[in-house]
Amino acid sequence: MTRQDPVSFFDQQHAENYDARNERMTPIVGNLHFLMDLVLGDLPDDARILSVGVGTGSEIIALAERRLGWTFVALEPSQAMHAKCREKIGTNGLAGRCECLNGYLSDLDEGEKFDAVLCLLVTQFILDTAERQEMFDAMAAHLRPGGYLINAEISADIASPKFDGMVEKWAAMQAQRNMTAEEVSKNISMMKQHVAVVPPADIEAMLANSGLSNPTQFFQSLLIHAWYGRK
Repeated sequence: MTRQDPVSFFDQQHAENYDARNERMTPIVGNLHFLMDLVLGDLPDDARILSVGVGTGSEIIALAERRLGWTFVALEPSQAMHAKCREKIGTNGLAGRCECLNGYLSDLDEGEKFDAVLCLLVTQFILDTAERQEMFDAMAAHLRPGGYLINAEISADIASPKFDGMVEKWAAMQAQRNMTAEEVSKNISMMKQHVAVVPPADIEAMLANSGLSNPTQFFQSLLIHAWYGRK
């Protein structure tokens, strides 16, 4: 994340409730993690993976279970979410394979390289297009030759007549997360105010501009899209 991101959203209360509130999204998240493992399947047995804005670390835990030789760096700017991630990494016996850092991409050594960089549901919070491009550029700069960048975010063409119908389905999904009607309405309102929802084609263009070859969408679930590109 960049310094302008709403890290304050992810406070102690949010961190403590994050996994429980997202439990009903397990089928979506599980499918994304499964497909990510397939995309990254040709990486070396000792691959090193960076996860940016890692939250509570679910993607690292999922990949570590499948790829026993991989090591990870979990980068999270929110202190509360970072603490929760460290706790989960330890509980899952991964402390020896995962370094947890409380910070931003700019805090990494410029020469530090990875076989893959993951960034899941983070970049939509970068409201300024130029800053979002800078973030893609920074992540791509930390890739080894042949390395993958996987990015997932809320994406849609808000000018399309299909958008309102998709938001209705998104709201229905939110309602299944043990949220009241008032909370769902507030969540949708917050998304419209604090999330930069742009068309998938724009994301692919930004990934290409960061030097990645053939950015490819490999996943969609309602408004959540995911792409991979290679250095």
